[in-house]
Amino acid sequence: MTKEDGDFREKVSKKKYFILGGTLILTLLIFLALPLIFALIIFTFILLPVLIYTIIYLWIKRPYASLLFSASIWVNINLILLPVLGGLFISDLTQFQADLITKDKIMVLEQNKKFIAGFEFADFNQLENLEDISFFKSFTSDQLKKLDLKDDTKIFFILKEGFFDKESPLELKQAGIQITLDKNKVFDVINSDQAFNDLVLLLGKSIPLEENFIKQDLKSFGIENNADARNVMTLLLIKDVLDKKGVFYLFEAYKEGTLEIKPNYWSLKAIKILLPEKIAKSYNQLPFEFIDQTTSKV
Repeated sequence: MTKEDGDFREKVSKKKYFILGGTLILTLLIFLALPLIFALIIFTFILLPVLIYTIIYLWIKRPYASLLFSASIWVNINLILLPVLGGLFISDLTQFQADLITKDKIMVLEQNKKFIAGFEFADFNQLENLEDISFFKSFTSDQLKKLDLKDDTKIFFILKEGFFDKESPLELKQAGIQITLDKNKVFDVINSDQAFNDLVLLLGKSIPLEENFIKQDLKSFGIENNADARNVMTLLLIKDVLDKKGVFYLFEAYKEGTLEIKPNYWSLKAIKILLPEKIAKSYNQLPFEFIDQTTSKV
């Protein structure tokens, strides 16, 4: 081997040591910054092959042989890790499905990073019966401010304003009367400090009844205060969306970020990041499909 060849190999070795050190530092930062499962995925499929190749090259000093050996080692490691990751994924997804049944659920409407309406319910089947809102625990404005999203005894569904299609009107039918409401006006009611009175005024523009009769009619359905008014209008907006777009829209909204779920289930995040929407629609066992299996379409 000539002196030039020796100098070249020494330079390459120094670069490999630099790559090895940089990869180890990057690995540490990823595990510190990201949830464990995502850090593990990035490490397994991106950083681990680099580490294996660099270590083997520094050992045998042969690039092609190092590439062959490192590929073989990496494949064998994946044969062990992939079933483990798959088991963890299924376990977390199963936990989410179990929590949908056993835990109380809180649905809140967020606007400008502030909760403007919200209610608690025990069963998705209750969303079918909007004639009796006693199934739902309405939250006042003060209670919404005190909600603890870290309470792991509940599941939080956070709806962003973009979850709803404001362009189309909200159409209701009550006692044979067809009611058409502008959704922007509905949001004005939800945002109002006098939501109940504003709802009466809004309905009065579509129903040929005096305000007192409208108030009595609302109270007969359990809509008695501002919190009830906000939440029933939110429920009707949700019903309108799912009636038109189907339960799969929950998955679309989750991917788009107009629906958030707390606590964080890493299996849902993995689906959100890794599974293309067109492919997802061909599967029948998506996590949100489970909602459709436990209740009729809202």
